[in-house]
Amino acid sequence: MNKFFAPLVAVLLLSVPAAQAMATGIVLAPVTDNVLVGDNNQGSHIDGTGVVSDHHRGDEARIAADGSLTVNDKTVVVTGQQKQLLQRYNQTVKDIKTKGINLGKHAVSFAMSVVGETFAALFSGESEQEINRRANAEADKFKLKALPICKDVQSLKHLQDLLVAGIPAFKPFDMVKAKDANDCENNIKSSD
Repeated sequence: MNKFFAPLVAVLLLSVPAAQAMATGIVLAPVTDNVLVGDNNQGSHIDGTGVVSDHHRGDEARIAADGSLTVNDKTVVVTGQQKQLLQRYNQTVKDIKTKGINLGKHAVSFAMSVVGETFAALFSGESEQEINRRANAEADKFKLKALPICKDVQSLKHLQDLLVAGIPAFKPFDMVKAKDANDCENNIKSSD
């Protein structure tokens, strides 16, 4: 019985937690508005006043939509160019969250569709190899829908690097590592 349900399990594992599984290093938790990027449980969440980045030591950087920055409730003076970068950083985090939530919604309908097709194929006597081939092909197509999130992670990494270089107070909040930005796209494009 396991051999017939292997494709179902594979598809469900790929699709239901799509935002988490496909974008390695990125966890989107819509219930808490968290977008965790990187290691050490560092992450960002979105509240009424902007994007809040939490450092594992308990420090907090708040980036408002207008580009203002506070670190541990103290205003950090920034240049006009830095303010624009901070605005883009804020919007990019929000874009990642929105795209992740939308991808998760599509994942549920995708998974249900593949499950239905797989059961129909099982009842029609289709071979396990053909079922696996078709399910994997559909899963590979679906995985590509996460690429825009990876592009946003790469943009976030670039913005973060610019901010860290110009604003020393922002350095502890460099959560996105090059590995996160690169692995995201590579994992989606791989056939594993």
